[in-house]
Amino acid sequence: MDDSTPHGCPQGRRSFSNADALHAHCDERVDHSYCSECRRLFFNPVFLQKHMSSKHQWCFECARGFDKSIDLNQHKHSIAHKPRVMKCALCLRMFKEPSSIAHHIESGECTPGLNRHQVTQTVQALEVKPSILIDDSDDESDSDNASETGSISSVATEDAFNGTAYECPRCEQTFKTLYSLNLHLSSAAHDDNKFKCPDCESKFTLLSGLIQHLESESCGAASIKKVEKEANLLTAQFAKLLCGS
Repeated sequence: MDDSTPHGCPQGRRSFSNADALHAHCDERVDHSYCSECRRLFFNPVFLQKHMSSKHQWCFECARGFDKSIDLNQHKHSIAHKPRVMKCALCLRMFKEPSSIAHHIESGECTPGLNRHQVTQTVQALEVKPSILIDDSDDESDSDNASETGSISSVATEDAFNGTAYECPRCEQTFKTLYSLNLHLSSAAHDDNKFKCPDCESKFTLLSGLIQHLESESCGAASIKKVEKEANLLTAQFAKLLCGS
């Protein structure tokens, strides 16, 4: 950052009384090719990009740096850089991964009146093989009772206030507001595990959790391509059953 003056900015053609003022100026200007971490001003954006790539393992799309090149490579191959090419079978929204579609449907943001309980019941009706259901050998009445029980959400009132916070009647977790407590009660926090990995037997409350587990390839049950293929087939069957066609 050399100039004819001790603290001059060659790009802004300004001089400053001290180095800190000069660097603050460069850091604030988006049109300056400046590295705030090294406090260096470069001649043009090309030199800055080369510097950021080699010295800071920089991801220009996400505007963040990494400690090691291997961390940057892992980031570039993560979901952050995956395109949205998967369409929800029930609406027009696009997603990056099958688990995101499952969560989208379970959360109720896809179709009014459709939530995680309906998703579980529909998947149970599909008789997926190999089985991904827990206790799927139980008789139909027990399954119906369990589903009905799981779909009932408690609604807390001011009676839940214990003097300092709002306390969950099921797990004794506390919340600052009644609204937060009711969000907790309406979530899957107290739902039973309904799904299992067909390979390692890990258990999950939600279908999206199981799919996310399979996507991670942590247990080697399936490759990510196979997970995507099977999840797409499952979603298509799921949508067909819901639509009654």
